Amino acid sequence: MVIQMDILPKTLNPFSSQEKTTKKLKRLSRELLNHPLFQIRGNAVYSPSQIMKLFVTAAMKNRSAEAISKGKPSADNAFIHIKDKTTIDNIEEMLKHFVDKKFIRTLRRKFPTLKLNIAIDFTPEAFYGDKTCEYVTGYEPKNGTYYCFKFLTVALVVRGARYLLYAYPVYRGDDRIWLLNRTFEFLEEIEMKPDLLLLDREFYDASVFALFREKSIAYEMPAKQDSHFKRVLKDCDKLPAVVHGYEITNTQGESECVDLVILEDNEHEKKRIFGYVTNIHVSEYKDDVYILVDNYKLRWGIETSHRVHDNFRIKTCCKEGNVRYFFFVIAFLLYNFWIYVNLIMSDYQIGENYQIHITVDGLKDLLIDFFRNISAVVHINIAM
Repeated sequence: MVIQMDILPKTLNPFSSQEKTTKKLKRLSRELLNHPLFQIRGNAVYSPSQIMKLFVTAAMKNRSAEAISKGKPSADNAFIHIKDKTTIDNIEEMLKHFVDKKFIRTLRRKFPTLKLNIAIDFTPEAFYGDKTCEYVTGYEPKNGTYYCFKFLTVALVVRGARYLLYAYPVYRGDDRIWLLNRTFEFLEEIEMKPDLLLLDREFYDASVFALFREKSIAYEMPAKQDSHFKRVLKDCDKLPAVVHGYEITNTQGESECVDLVILEDNEHEKKRIFGYVTNIHVSEYKDDVYILVDNYKLRWGIETSHRVHDNFRIKTCCKEGNVRYFFFVIAFLLYNFWIYVNLIMSDYQIGENYQIHITVDGLKDLLIDFFRNISAVVHINIAM
């Protein structure tokens, strides 16, 4: 019996990280290009690829759309198109479409013991124009202005990384309860029930704590060191200490009782006393109360996620609140892709720090080259 053998050429591993990255790039770029927000009537002067390329290039170079524009299309013309098509609702729908549910499922399958720690923040963008402009709100003085566009951001946090899930513009007068309920509705849509919410003091309010109690959601937040805190601290014989039934009252006369955990830090020259308010049961941290500190540190991610997200920010002089939200979401999606690429290229394990294998600049080079090619192809097809 003669055994016949064919020698086959060597091929790349079809499941290599590099090929996965390339496929993901192609899918993201094509889906962005084909999204309804970029579709233009047949007799339009500019193609969808030209408009999208203007915005993506601005994000990649971290410059303003106005500075990137070479006149074809002009930034003003691009803004007119986007302004007519973008509403808060349809930008939110675009965001929901591109938040990668498959990635989240993969993450949970790969790490079945991963706790779903969710960080909720506000991200401001300084504004120097007319304060009566739609969606402009007041904020703490920064960079010579008291005004900003502000966005709620919601992120899944693991050790060393944050994957952004949701963002929504904060209107003048929007209350925290409304924003949180909108967040919980979104998390339900992507089948995520938080194990722990990590929030900053901007959510420090009796009505917020009551909402978490009613929804049975665990949370942790730095305590305000006000006169109430200081009075309680004087009664503590030694630290750390847990104060049950710590009452928080707001200006509407509502009150809610929480646990106050007071700690001290002796690692620096000057002793520091601080605390958290939480509804985590004391049995979860009684053996090591500084677990609460480790939990809260998860919020900051790689080099703090907001600073990295800023590397993809599209700068602009545009005063339209919906356009600003749209640009914020584009940067949001590009940042998420950077997180995704580094995760699939790593052997990340629970308890370890997430590692960077491709830098922000490296990803930008890949995206610019790929988008240049895909937009050229689409433009030819449109012209034919």
